[in-house]
Amino acid sequence: MRKTKAIEVKILEINPSELQHRLDALGATCVFSGQVYAVKMDFPNGRLYSNESFIRIRTLGETTELTYKGPKEKETNLKIQPEIQVNTSDLEKTISIFEQIGMIRVEEQRKHRSSYVLDNIKFDLDVPQEFPPLIEVEAPSRELVNKGVEQLGYTMAQTSNMTTTEMLAYYTTRRIKCPN
Repeated sequence: MRKTKAIEVKILEINPSELQHRLDALGATCVFSGQVYAVKMDFPNGRLYSNESFIRIRTLGETTELTYKGPKEKETNLKIQPEIQVNTSDLEKTISIFEQIGMIRVEEQRKHRSSYVLDNIKFDLDVPQEFPPLIEVEAPSRELVNKGVEQLGYTMAQTSNMTTTEMLAYYTTRRIKCPN
């Protein structure tokens, strides 16, 4: 079990191949590349979402993860959330356990992800089906997140702390077409 605080930002509407080349040039190590399928669950009354929390079950290639994310801290430019994560052996059985206690699927997402690590900073290059490509920069401290953003050639002013749910709403209103 991994219990941490996720400290991260997203850079939206990026060019994936350009950032992939930049990460390679920086010497980052690719630790995963493949399809991700994520299901967020809540009770029918929205008890978790109304508290800005959720249960997420996802597959990253052959790995299945079960994650609880707590309420987002009120930071202006970073997304900081308590997170508890464990691996499970079966996506559908894990979902079924939560359905048996009355939870429902409230959000599903499919994307291609390439994950890189450099100097204790994780870079997740995502190409979702629902909105334009983005890169997420996650690290154990604010300072390292800022360093990762700068290594990519961006500033913190160019980042977002939106959650996936917030991005879905944002892009639905903007009606931006995805390149897929």
